[in-house]
Amino acid sequence: MQREETLIEPLPNPMDLTIPERTRVDNHHCVDLFELAQDAIIIHDLGDRILYWNQAAELLYGYTAKEVTGKHAHELLAEDECTRLNEVEKTLLKNGEWHGELKHRTKDDLIVVVESQKTLLCDEWGTPQSILLINTDKTEKKELEAQYLRS
Repeated sequence: MQREETLIEPLPNPMDLTIPERTRVDNHHCVDLFELAQDAIIIHDLGDRILYWNQAAELLYGYTAKEVTGKHAHELLAEDECTRLNEVEKTLLKNGEWHGELKHRTKDDLIVVVESQKTLLCDEWGTPQSILLINTDKTEKKELEAQYLRS
């Protein structure tokens, strides 16, 4: 049996690129990696408008990237109360990151429980630009825990 070989295009030498070219190459490779992830990865701007939505987010929430791009993440997904979400945002802006459990609503109006990690993305001068969310579906685990506690 002969094995097929896959060639991966090498990255250009960063020293041969201008800063905008380097950023474009880095961003392209990050997006490629995000698409391989099992977790939902979402990037939204500081105004809460969705900029990026990976395939795992499509599977978890039922929306395509095209449907959600430019929409407000909290209006689309949030199931938790506003007071809690405001606390999450304050912590994120103060510490640059937040992680914890959230309840989100899917396109089919189902509630999913996610372990969420939020990271503030800043430019080279430290000015916040956007927010990276990595959400892991914990719904099934939570349901099993609840069943165990009831028995």
